[in-house]
Amino acid sequence: MRKMRRNESSAMSIKGMVISNLSVLKL
Repeated sequence: MRKMRRNESSAMSIKGMVISNLSVLKL
């Protein structure tokens, strides 16, 4: 269960970075 939580947190951070990059590219 803890591993799953770690994966979710890492995925969330990665998604945030991707979204920020996409927003910058859009601008």
